[in-house]
Amino acid sequence: MKNRFIAVLLAVFPFIPHSIGVAIYRYAHNWEAGAWVSYGSLLLMVAILIAAWVKDFPRWSYPYAFLILAAFLAVLVSHDSDMSFGENLVFKLEVLGPFTLLFTSVWLFTRHLRPLPHFFRHMRQDGTLFSLCIYSLLPYLIYSIFSGIRTSQVAPFLAAATLFSAAGAGLFMLLPQTGQRLALLGICLTLSWSAIALGSASATTAFQIDGQHVVWWMVMLGLVCAPLLFKSVRSKLAR
Repeated sequence: MKNRFIAVLLAVFPFIPHSIGVAIYRYAHNWEAGAWVSYGSLLLMVAILIAAWVKDFPRWSYPYAFLILAAFLAVLVSHDSDMSFGENLVFKLEVLGPFTLLFTSVWLFTRHLRPLPHFFRHMRQDGTLFSLCIYSLLPYLIYSIFSGIRTSQVAPFLAAATLFSAAGAGLFMLLPQTGQRLALLGICLTLSWSAIALGSASATTAFQIDGQHVVWWMVMLGLVCAPLLFKSVRSKLAR
């Protein structure tokens, strides 16, 4: 029971800190503290992922892997128009350099454990881990969307989107059946995107839902449910 509770807490953790960072940055008007919360939590996630790496990637670790990868790629392709090409390059090296060095060092010391093949093998054996990886994009998307909204009236929607996404990850760890897990992720994904869309719309004078949010929800929902579709097709072909 204790190990299960710890697994739930570890699965929930990556869905929360970035939203706290946005709240401090946008609504408490403390950019430096908000940035440190977001960056510090990312460093902690890296440390936790490395521990999971050595322990053959438990189920709770999959959101960490995908969320860190998404953050890494976002910094890699980002471009600040207020900075020159050289300044942008230096910024990327300062942010990504330590992470790259750290992961390279860990890989060199643990390559005899063949961690990456184990990571993908677990995903092949349990297709819902792929769904969980797609679902774990939510914290980054919540951060990206709400950090661009200046008014504090969207704070309840930020809190709702964060709680729904975290609840989905936590309950995922408790459900034993594939169908139950995918249904749960689909429901929590829909609730989170509803909060995101309503929060974004409430910041506009016409209360207009952004069509891009609907598209993102549909794409993510399709990918989350993809393992169930593949399983159904495979069973029909096997008959």
